[in-house]
Amino acid sequence: MLEVLSRETPFKISVAVKTGPVHPKQTLRIVREMLGVDVDNCTMLIAPSLSKSSRELLRQHGFGFWDTSGSLYLELPNALYFVERPPLPQPREGREPRHIFKGSTAQVIHTLLLDPAREWKVTRLAEEADVSAFTSQKTLDYLEKQLWVSKTGRGPHTVRHVKKPGAILDAWAKDYEMENQSLRFHQFAPNIEAQKVQLASFMSNIDDSSWAVTLEHGAEAYAPLLTKLPSVLTVVVPEELAYHLRQAAQESGFREVPSGENLRILTTNERSPFLGRRKFDSIWVASPIQLYLDLHSWPRRGKEQAEHLRKERIKF
Repeated sequence: MLEVLSRETPFKISVAVKTGPVHPKQTLRIVREMLGVDVDNCTMLIAPSLSKSSRELLRQHGFGFWDTSGSLYLELPNALYFVERPPLPQPREGREPRHIFKGSTAQVIHTLLLDPAREWKVTRLAEEADVSAFTSQKTLDYLEKQLWVSKTGRGPHTVRHVKKPGAILDAWAKDYEMENQSLRFHQFAPNIEAQKVQLASFMSNIDDSSWAVTLEHGAEAYAPLLTKLPSVLTVVVPEELAYHLRQAAQESGFREVPSGENLRILTTNERSPFLGRRKFDSIWVASPIQLYLDLHSWPRRGKEQAEHLRKERIKF
């Protein structure tokens, strides 16, 4: 109830606890959905921040408004209150990662799955995943919403626990596709052990040491299954190394071929595939998590080998 010039005028007020609409033309619809009020019978809207377009739209539909900038519009039968001030910046609400299994968020998830029984603090996880603390926090928030990760403690003592690593891996495998560019090379070798020696020599000519064997030969290092392995070694490297690889191939006795290769190079712009890799003799091999993802999306007997690796090595 507002008293103006000794006259009392009743009016209804709705308070928006969220920021003003980003798209002004959706103002009325958003008010209906978010506030749960009958907009047609509401006289005044109070919100943290309203854009100029939103204010104009509210006036056109007969609403009063007031926001924290001090702007006010209230039309009564015997009075008009109108104060116009620049809108305050609207705070950005927390946004979920758009592609949770790609980019830096994939690095966070990969790091979690490498040691799912561990208690994680945001900053420590960010450190090991080589991402910002912000990315670490946002990724954990998303995983909590899916009920895959739980949180205990408060403030600086807060830690996260992976509750459902299997569900996370299933979701990632479902979303995962090998979209890598493929380079094919060949050099005669009498057996697979000789091929590995050639590979180690080849990769030693590359400045960046980020590379890892994946697919069949990678999985075989962790959980042997196949009685006969393919003759092709598959290696994943950072995309920016493609040019240098071609130069190094010539120096190492490899030639690029359109088919019939015994060394397949897959390039990627992701950093996650190199997390958790392990050295077997002179050969870097991708982590069991990365091998599972690659094999799961690979034709032939990839899924069979992926499930064997999961059962014997990953175990969730």
